[in-house]
Amino acid sequence: MKKLEYIPGDLVMVDGFNTVYKIDSVESQPHVDNFLYELVPIGIGPILFDLPADSIYPILITPKILSINGFKKIREDESGALYFKKGLGVDIVDSYVRNCYDIYISGNKILKGIKSVHELQNFLFSLKLNYEINV
Repeated sequence: MKKLEYIPGDLVMVDGFNTVYKIDSVESQPHVDNFLYELVPIGIGPILFDLPADSIYPILITPKILSINGFKKIREDESGALYFKKGLGVDIVDSYVRNCYDIYISGNKILKGIKSVHELQNFLFSLKLNYEINV
């Protein structure tokens, strides 16, 4: 059986569709490696997809997405950039060398190597910040 990679609330995209979806619910399917995902297209009603997990793919974090969500670039050099959002208590480091993001709290690296919006969403949720990411 395939591993469940996405949970309700994650923002994803689907092969062949140029739409951002929020996962509303996930149900495993007996005797197959698929999951039944209820996806809510942003701005439209829910749609049910019975898909293999590899048909759903993450939305990559970008400087633009960080900016849309109020993160300000406060420092940049050849190795990367540091983003900060007042009141959140979380710093995000964009590593140009490793092509990923690291999360810091009070100067301590808490999470390293994330690349997608749903990973950032899940991390913020785990801190009980309930912070909605906009894309």
